[in-house]
Amino acid sequence: MLSDTAVQTVVDSAWSRRYRWRVFRPVRDLTAKYSADAGRLPPLPRRYVDQNMLQPYLDTAIPDMRLWTELGIAADHADYITFITKYASTRPSTKATTELLFLLDKLAQGSYDALTTLVGTSAARMEWTRATSREAYELLVTIRRYYRSELDLKDLLGSSQLRGFYDRIRVTILTSVIATTPNGYRASDARFLVGGIYWRQGRVDEAVRWWRDMTVDPADSYVTAYSRVLEAVRHAGPDGERLDRGAINSVPDDERRKFFETRLKQFGYSFDVY
Repeated sequence: MLSDTAVQTVVDSAWSRRYRWRVFRPVRDLTAKYSADAGRLPPLPRRYVDQNMLQPYLDTAIPDMRLWTELGIAADHADYITFITKYASTRPSTKATTELLFLLDKLAQGSYDALTTLVGTSAARMEWTRATSREAYELLVTIRRYYRSELDLKDLLGSSQLRGFYDRIRVTILTSVIATTPNGYRASDARFLVGGIYWRQGRVDEAVRWWRDMTVDPADSYVTAYSRVLEAVRHAGPDGERLDRGAINSVPDDERRKFFETRLKQFGYSFDVY
């Protein structure tokens, strides 16, 4: 029976540029305690995902800061995944599980970002770490060497191969949402994201196929964005011959970028402060 203000207070208490799992505790405690469908629980993990996850980072002249921050956040992902897996197995096809699967999708994106930063940043650029702690620098070199070796063995060292690998993970998560969510709850949000993955890959027909099946629900998180996409798809005709690609490309990030700028300022951060 939490009010909107109380829900927002819990979400704000779980805000962090680092140590995400530690401050996530109030959200997970409430999620584990209350009904997965009834009452005010489902909006809590949703608002947490919408407002606290995938925070933007801006590289500075010292790349070490971003890399260490992303590695620290990624290290927490195992705890999130364990929690989500156990919750989903005991409460399948519930609204709260749907919300946690959207969280899992964000974790996949965050893991990809951290891994690309790790393997794409030369150890020679880590001068700040080398000067501050030789032990930390050697750890970083070891971690980077290990993951580059593992990716090479799996033929994932190329940027397109690695992106494709994580895209397949995300599609699996999001199609699971569509298949299991109760009464179509947030199914259009999931279809919008799946279509976005295929659109970025250049698989336009596949993207449009997923988007055509969306139905507008004002309660969805991405309703503003996917309504614009759906309008462009419907105006394109049955064969997509008049598809306004510019309109679709302009949709994804504008509102979220503005939102996170406001959210960062609320807590006294800027894009390059971690």
